[in-house]
Amino acid sequence: KIFLKDTGLPHMPADAVISLQTEGHGTFDDPAITLNAKVIGGTLRGINLGGGTINAAIRNRDISLNAALLNERVKVKGTGRFDDNLTWSGDISLQPGRYDFLVSSFLKDVPEDLQLNLDGHIQMKGDRRTISAAADISHLTLSLFGQTFSNDSPIKLLMQDRKLSLTAVTFKSGTTSFRLQGG
Repeated sequence: KIFLKDTGLPHMPADAVISLQTEGHGTFDDPAITLNAKVIGGTLRGINLGGGTINAAIRNRDISLNAALLNERVKVKGTGRFDDNLTWSGDISLQPGRYDFLVSSFLKDVPEDLQLNLDGHIQMKGDRRTISAAADISHLTLSLFGQTFSNDSPIKLLMQDRKLSLTAVTFKSGTTSFRLQGG
């Protein structure tokens, strides 16, 4: 068992523990490696993050990853290949739920009424030279400082290498609304 904070990764909860089991054999040209991990607990700024599982494998230079994190609210699937291009792809599914810790980890002073609810999906792919991602957030509600903002249509973010674009989306709070669009 290893405390996640001891891995050197930034912003890891002090009380989260990971239990690892790994096995490997083969050669550099034809490796066979498996990793199974269980994440136990963890509290970030007073929010219990819950547990999860991570399963990864490398077989004949093909990489696979399956993870269910934050009490299975976030599911990750990924593939890759150890070759000259280092091609990879990944899918992240955000089940409906509270994700306050995503915002609070970027704020110096966290409002007491902070609440972020999300539901969406992210697809990514890339290689040694390129990266692309598409996020489709079907539901976003952000509450802070006595105000609540919600989207009235899906939020679609697209990233191609260093270019980020956002399809038009309207956020509402009571009788007020504002529209964002960019690209």
